Amino acid sequence: MKINNLQIYLKEELETEISFRDRDHCLIYSDGNYHGKTTLVRFLIYSFGFNIPSTSGVLMPYYRTVLSLDTENGTTILRREGKTISILGPKGDQVLTCDLSDSDAKTAFLASLFGVKPGLVPYLLGCFYLDQSDGWERLHKGKIAGENSFSVQAFLRILAGVDTSVEETQEKSLLKEISKYQLVSDIYDYAKQNAVEKNQDWSKLPAQYVNDQSALQIKINQLDDQIRSINRVIAKNMTFSDWIAQSYLQVTFDEGKTFNTLTSKNIKGYNANQNLLQSRRALLEIEKKKAQSLLDEVNSKIQALSILPIAPDKMPEVVLNPQQLSAIDQKKVSATLASLRHQVSDLRKDIENKQTPFLMVLQSRFVSIFTDIAKELNVYERFLAGKKNFPFVSDRGRYPGSSRSLIIVSYRLACHSLLAESGVELPFIVDSPGNNELDLENIGLMEEVLAKHIKTNVIVSSIFDSQVASFKKVQIVNKLFDQKKY
Repeated sequence: MKINNLQIYLKEELETEISFRDRDHCLIYSDGNYHGKTTLVRFLIYSFGFNIPSTSGVLMPYYRTVLSLDTENGTTILRREGKTISILGPKGDQVLTCDLSDSDAKTAFLASLFGVKPGLVPYLLGCFYLDQSDGWERLHKGKIAGENSFSVQAFLRILAGVDTSVEETQEKSLLKEISKYQLVSDIYDYAKQNAVEKNQDWSKLPAQYVNDQSALQIKINQLDDQIRSINRVIAKNMTFSDWIAQSYLQVTFDEGKTFNTLTSKNIKGYNANQNLLQSRRALLEIEKKKAQSLLDEVNSKIQALSILPIAPDKMPEVVLNPQQLSAIDQKKVSATLASLRHQVSDLRKDIENKQTPFLMVLQSRFVSIFTDIAKELNVYERFLAGKKNFPFVSDRGRYPGSSRSLIIVSYRLACHSLLAESGVELPFIVDSPGNNELDLENIGLMEEVLAKHIKTNVIVSSIFDSQVASFKKVQIVNKLFDQKKY
């Protein structure tokens, strides 16, 4: 699979277009931060159908993307708008459409698009994408971009066809029970503290949560109204922009200067006003998201009250003293939590211990590829040689400078290489490594190693100009959407 072209639209207007056809090795470059490198890279990931956090001031669900890919079946065109993604035919007609809010449909779509097993989809992004935030923090497992996870062990098990679906279903059920009992425990502790230390009537807790619920819902509704109001203004501004774009106006000044056309770009303050509105909308969206998170927490506590050993409607009408609080068997709740956590631990050990001959071969092959790449990146002999069970253990060692980042690249590139050996050729995308991750010398080394191992696209966004001759530049001078075509 090779990326050819990406178009980004806002409503019906093309904001920008980036061609990768003659840039198999591509550097997305600007001479500083906050120019739009991360925004462009995340639009790329978003256009495939993955959930990825928006960057400040640019809410991707408001945009439409059109991504052109070269695959083994020819050219594939993906169009995404919000939660809907479609594969387009030669004439722009929709061949297949998927609702990305349906997790099963999304998994099936991505599995078909990338040519992998459905079980690999949750770990797929970690095989070809290093995100600016979480991506440079995780070694062999963890969150790597928004809600997307990565785990070398899980990746290898699924690639080897080891079935752990029964254990994983049991684990999800146990984790749900743990969450429920943890809420009970938290509410008990909170109620005990308030009843004893603040002389508060515990029986009023349900009503208090309901009041919080009502207040948060009112706040969310108010934020929705403000967001809709801003959207209306932005839409009217864009309608005005379309109108003046079709108008012709000649203005001559005393100095003899003549302007023949009037557009939104030469109206002083127009773009600044649009940017201000979009930034305000982004801040409101963030505030709404926080309020929704608090509301979800309150709703969970209200639900948890219904499973307390003492039901809310049976609570005493008087202030509870420590003896009355003991009517709730907190020891039993704690024991249940401990038992559930022990069961989860045992299940995870069972999953880890599931071995097949093919899985052992894949694990050995992964270690071999990982070791070779780590040697090429000059981190194996200094930091990894002789470490027991590495790279399949949680290593909390502190690695100096950019060494940790190069070890992380070794993990991801080894997974990418294993997929390539199984016939799945993917691009490799690296987002904004900076001084905290890689210095100029080491980012050059990383680019050389990536160019050597990957046959499809290598896309790196950076504030450092590339020293590798094969890398062609997409340079963002000011802001990403200031230029219509790159």
